[in-house]
Amino acid sequence: MEKFQFINQDKWLSEIMNKNVFSMNIDLAMLCSESFVKKSLPKTNSFIFCKVPVSKIGSSIFLEKLGFYIVDTQIQMNKKSKAYKKNIKQTRFVSNDDRVRVVEIAKNNFVFSRFHLDPSIDNSMANLIKEKWVDNYFNGLRGDYLIVKDLDSLVIGFLLIIKKGKDFIIDLIAVDSNYQKLGGGSDMILCLESLFDQEATIIVGTQAANIPSICLYQKHGFRINNSSYIFHYHS
Repeated sequence: MEKFQFINQDKWLSEIMNKNVFSMNIDLAMLCSESFVKKSLPKTNSFIFCKVPVSKIGSSIFLEKLGFYIVDTQIQMNKKSKAYKKNIKQTRFVSNDDRVRVVEIAKNNFVFSRFHLDPSIDNSMANLIKEKWVDNYFNGLRGDYLIVKDLDSLVIGFLLIIKKGKDFIIDLIAVDSNYQKLGGGSDMILCLESLFDQEATIIVGTQAANIPSICLYQKHGFRINNSSYIFHYHS
């Protein structure tokens, strides 16, 4: 780029989607003229995504003029949690024997992710992204803990966690659609809280369209602390 490196390649997504995938830094992009940014965007076989706080209306207008469109309103929630030392029945850390089942759940049980909501991305591709995402835990490339929920010796859900300093980030959570509304999601969140030796903050992001997920987190004391629009651009 001539002035600012306002897009950066996402190598992982590029490999999965078999196209050039980039993230855009909206603050750097807006230091340039609209015409310059437009000319700088890749013209073929590319996908760019950008996150913009909902309060930055000017940034949203700027992106829309470039041909970006909103696919998701991301809600970030958090809670302060004290140590919760309690054994949660049939909820445990993952083992390598669970890998195939966990990957299967990730592949088949997401509906509201930004990839699934984007009409320009096939559901099969959106499913593959989630499948590869959780499989990276077993490859040692993503996440610090992975909790699973059992029912009659069958894994019915998983919770992928990233530890950042004293904070815990819920990176990915899913329950098999055949076993939802049985408390599996709640049990995995309580199991996460049992990891604490002291007060900690749990952070999670979800979609405004995902009402069941928002209700689950509110039930466990999570509160909204910010929100962003997710924009996509395809060429």
